[in-house]
Amino acid sequence: MINAQIEVNDNNKTNETAEITLCRSNRNYEHRTIIASMSLEHNFDRTFSDMKLLSSIQDIPELNKDTVHLRNEQELLDKLNKLIKDGHSNLQIVTDFDHTLTRHSLANGNTVLTSFDEDNRLAGIYKPIECDPTMNVQDKIQHMVDWYVAAHGLLKGIKFPRHELMDVAHQMSESFREGVQDLMSWSEKEQVPVLVFSAGLGESVGEVIHTYNKNEAAIKNTEYYEMVKERSNVILMGDNIGDAGMAEGMEHCDAVIKVGFLGRNTAGNLENYKNKFDIVLINDPTMDIPNAILKLL
Repeated sequence: MINAQIEVNDNNKTNETAEITLCRSNRNYEHRTIIASMSLEHNFDRTFSDMKLLSSIQDIPELNKDTVHLRNEQELLDKLNKLIKDGHSNLQIVTDFDHTLTRHSLANGNTVLTSFDEDNRLAGIYKPIECDPTMNVQDKIQHMVDWYVAAHGLLKGIKFPRHELMDVAHQMSESFREGVQDLMSWSEKEQVPVLVFSAGLGESVGEVIHTYNKNEAAIKNTEYYEMVKERSNVILMGDNIGDAGMAEGMEHCDAVIKVGFLGRNTAGNLENYKNKFDIVLINDPTMDIPNAILKLL
């Protein structure tokens, strides 16, 4: 477990310190589980007069865009009002990383690279399987395990300076969706935990988290699980149908709002995504919808 300190600049406070706890297993990063453990104190007295329940989905202008597709308006409305009633103290956020916190493509049209995307041969074999709208999840799972085990194997014995990773991270800051910083700043201010699941490659072959097994089973018996086990509402975000299952196993959760970012084969995948996500956003490079929901709290 690694502890790091970051500086946070807020409208009302400056240079506050927040803790970021990185969990890793067997000294490897294969879990790539990032936990935002908020250390700022924020007093917020929530009264019934504070709560402004929604009478209609149309009360959220951001949901009226042509790029927004909803599975069931009434069900979503009920979930949103549940989040409003319970407040941010009962909320947790669970999100994928690649093409969720990051965009599908940059302003110049180039696709945002995912972890070790240079492995074109493996991607050419397995990516079509991952994105196949006609194949069910159970049939995909073994293929995804095979993909990540093979990709892990390519990295064995490779050494490179850690500072190179930091340099690349700074260079790729434009890859993040517009509004990600606002979402993280709000979460830090309101002490709402954010769990980032990533199926990115680790440093060696080990237990594999892939697109179709990212769920609460991976974090049980951890410090993070103890932090969120009493938070019964979830905003879940992902770009793959398998990401919709990241809340599976969260037996304590009452309302889970699932937001899906669809950026590939949109016509062929839309109905499948609507079956899995409450909100589907087509080619949307922003975090406008999640941030609009958070503002209601």
